[in-house]
Amino acid sequence: MATDTGQTSSRVKKFVTYLLVISALLAAPVLAGLIWQSQKALSRDSHLTSAGALILLWNPVKHESVAIGGSPSLMHPVDSVLRRSDLTMTPAAAALLAKNYGNMINLDVPQLSPSVARGLSQSPYGLCFWNLEVTSPELLAALVSGRCPQLSLPIPNLTEAGAKALSQFKGDRLTVTHMTRLSPEAANALSRCETANLSLEGLDHLSEEAAEELSRCRTGWLSIGGGWLRSSPTTLSLRSLDSISETTASALSRFQGRSLTLYVKHISEEVAVALSHYPGLLALTTLETLPDAAAHALAGRKLLKVGLGASNGPHQLEKLPASAAAILREANNNSQ
Repeated sequence: MATDTGQTSSRVKKFVTYLLVISALLAAPVLAGLIWQSQKALSRDSHLTSAGALILLWNPVKHESVAIGGSPSLMHPVDSVLRRSDLTMTPAAAALLAKNYGNMINLDVPQLSPSVARGLSQSPYGLCFWNLEVTSPELLAALVSGRCPQLSLPIPNLTEAGAKALSQFKGDRLTVTHMTRLSPEAANALSRCETANLSLEGLDHLSEEAAEELSRCRTGWLSIGGGWLRSSPTTLSLRSLDSISETTASALSRFQGRSLTLYVKHISEEVAVALSHYPGLLALTTLETLPDAAAHALAGRKLLKVGLGASNGPHQLEKLPASAAAILREANNNSQ
């Protein structure tokens, strides 16, 4: 009896083994077909499916790339695909990339559907769009619907409806690039965003009314202006406001966050006095001209940073008039 039971058990094990082998043999062509179809679609139509995304994520081979003005570096195959301007993808592929790619996702695509945007918004590292054309508030609402901690996207003309959608962003850093104007209504909507860091890049003018609305921002770090402009295929230049009015400066000085960064080239004595009332860290990043009286108005501040670099680093005064630079340098030495 025991012998019969043992023989039966052995036959069952063999049958199961044969069944698994046959299943694997049958599945292999199907899997190979899916891989072939996904790669064919990606190479022919620049369309990324979930199977194609899986292959990219598994591929350990890195390709060489050269950054603008930089040296060659290795690029993950996911990055090389995402830089295609004609790339399209399924919502499932977007969600798969977002959840499994261990880095910020950089995209050059000009168009994106809300369903794909919703999948990408699940990235735990962040999203950066270089050329996206924001066509509706619904697209923005989809982009901020997930747990994405950092979001950067170009919006030349941010509408009030678009700003309301962005105000729902739940991450740590929101950057709006290529801005050409900011209405008071859009500024009011943005001021409700509770992100830790809000950066509005590209502006070359800021009205008193918009500044008044921004002064109510709930963010801790507010940055206005800046952003890189490609002036040639190999050269980038930093954008900035040319100047701001005294009333605009007075409005911004009422901002209650920890840090206010202004990319502005020229400020008058009146503007400097107004900005000196801001209680937090004041960073004047691209300052080029500064009257001596304005330098004296700013010199008494302990929380002041002039020029690029770390907020706790030394001033960068090379572009300022020598007399104004000397005033700030002496004040900085006396405060140490």
